[in-house]
Amino acid sequence: QSISISADGSFALITDIDLQCIRKLTLANQEFLVSTLAGGSCTITTCNRADVEGIGGTNISFLNPCNVDISRGQSMAVTTGMYGGYIRFFDIGTGVVSSKIQVGSPSLAGDLDGVGTKARFSGISAIKISPKTTMMVVVDKQNAKIRLIDLKTANVTTLLTLTTPSSTMQKGISWSPMSDYLLYVESSSQKPI
Repeated sequence: QSISISADGSFALITDIDLQCIRKLTLANQEFLVSTLAGGSCTITTCNRADVEGIGGTNISFLNPCNVDISRGQSMAVTTGMYGGYIRFFDIGTGVVSSKIQVGSPSLAGDLDGVGTKARFSGISAIKISPKTTMMVVVDKQNAKIRLIDLKTANVTTLLTLTTPSSTMQKGISWSPMSDYLLYVESSSQKPI
């Protein structure tokens, strides 16, 4: 569903929705090695549509991971699930999911700003960590909103409510390089926020 390439181009993270995991593709020296960074032990039956935390490898489960992004420093990554509205942060080196930063809920979708697990999303279609790794933007497709998450406090606020119907909402968000200036791409034009 989603791929994110590291800032230095040495690796990529890929969401594997069929095997319920995050894969790491090593690109350095044109080796093209694929490994499972986290997940792979969850199925609809064993996880009952829930996200399970753990330490790296198959000890952690993601249910239908569909978005992934890598921080500029390449130490942290973030993923979301297709169902519900949760966001999980994990250490790329170890695969450990952060229990400090948890946003949303794997089983409770909705439309609510708030801190951490009190926030609700519905149909997250895109995520991006800011270049300074202080904020993250979320396209909340079903709610037709662009939401902002403060990565120090896990506070979620609505940045913009879109007039575009959710069925035509594009997956185009990006941060201006080296700054925390956000761009939203709607159709073929870029609109600064």
